[in-house]
Amino acid sequence: MKQKYQDARVKLAETEATIQNMKATAKQTEIQLNHAKKLCDDLLQEKETMRDEARREVQKDMTNMQREREREIERIYFRVQQAIEKKDASIATLQKEIAALKERCLKQDAIIRQQRMDYCTK
Repeated sequence: MKQKYQDARVKLAETEATIQNMKATAKQTEIQLNHAKKLCDDLLQEKETMRDEARREVQKDMTNMQREREREIERIYFRVQQAIEKKDASIATLQKEIAALKERCLKQDAIIRQQRMDYCTK
């Protein structure tokens, strides 16, 4: 009986030691789980931060591209306006030259007619 009691005490001690080991393992696993959850939360937060930064960067790039496009359109518009003004000035100059040449032709025709009349009357 005493031996049975001793065997039961040894088995109880072994079982209690196993329970203590399991409790320690469970506590360690819980700590690792909490650490993993915190790491996961930190990574999710970093992902959101990076997404927001990327979104802002893309928006900034798009805004800069839009501004550059508008500046380029303004430069092209200015060059087109200059070309139109140059064309209009050239047309005005040519019209004046045409008018002057027509007037000169009319004067030359009048001189020729006068010379014919003078020649015929002599």
